[in-house]
Amino acid sequence: ELIGKHYLDVVSKRIRIVGSSSTNPRLGRNIKKVIDTGQPVTVETVSAEYLDGSGIVDFQVRISPLKNDDGKVSAVLVLARDITAMMKLQRMKDALITTASHELRTPVTVIAGYADLMLGASEGDLNEKQRYYLMRTKESTARLTEMINYMLDTSRLESGQRENKPERVQIVPILEDIVDEYSKRFASKGLTLQLDAKPAEVFADVSRLGQVVRTFFSNALKFTPDGGTVVLTTSVKDETMLEIAVTDNGAGVPEESRLEIFDKFTKLDNSGSIPGSGLGLAIAKTIVDGWEGLIAVENVATGGARFYFTVPLAKESNENDLEKQEKPEL
Repeated sequence: ELIGKHYLDVVSKRIRIVGSSSTNPRLGRNIKKVIDTGQPVTVETVSAEYLDGSGIVDFQVRISPLKNDDGKVSAVLVLARDITAMMKLQRMKDALITTASHELRTPVTVIAGYADLMLGASEGDLNEKQRYYLMRTKESTARLTEMINYMLDTSRLESGQRENKPERVQIVPILEDIVDEYSKRFASKGLTLQLDAKPAEVFADVSRLGQVVRTFFSNALKFTPDGGTVVLTTSVKDETMLEIAVTDNGAGVPEESRLEIFDKFTKLDNSGSIPGSGLGLAIAKTIVDGWEGLIAVENVATGGARFYFTVPLAKESNENDLEKQEKPEL
């Protein structure tokens, strides 16, 4: 009885979308995107409620183009895969991570606080060995705190719990503040930090945008040799997106690793000599994917790596799309 009916009659009269991991879970918009670009689209998670009251189902949607011999899209294939059982386990895992992270945060904060008190010599003078041990304690607790924050961030982003408040903002003052924040850290390593940003107005959540830039800076600090140069630049792409890039003159990224470094717990250095959780770039990718931007890395001809991402320019059409993130519909 479904044959010959419009897909909206088949879908929207049976279910109502109540949540999604995608900025735009709407079926019609994604079908149009596949037809226009000729590229497949995957909406990782959509939660839908049956209108007959029979419950909620989670599914993954894959929309693929079907092309003629001349390469033009003649139709699309839409596959919806039931992942309800998998998502139940995922939510249990997220709840465990959130609870464990919160429980760890308190004792780590106490340890760091006592280390600061003793380093302040308020309880008497410290000898060189004691001061060294306390400094190592403080460094380790800082790394542990960073990992806890990354785990919480990952869980919140994947479950859609982290707030997203896009607004019209000028990009240059935001980047100038981040450069000022990191300038001493770069200088302490003998690195030169440069900013080459042109005025532009973007539509984004400032804290999320800043988190991506800070992740790029943190990686540049770790992998750029002493005496190197790191440059932060901006450029307009396709009149709808602004590209923000951080370029260093380090060793670059091996070609086989340029995609996998954006996966969780993936690190370029597995020797343990360079600290890191392997979560920073994965979180950055999730953030950028949330506003349908692009994030990637490439090597530069003169040596080094260029990490870049795109953010929507403040135009009315972009704003309307992003403002619908919290209102998923078909």
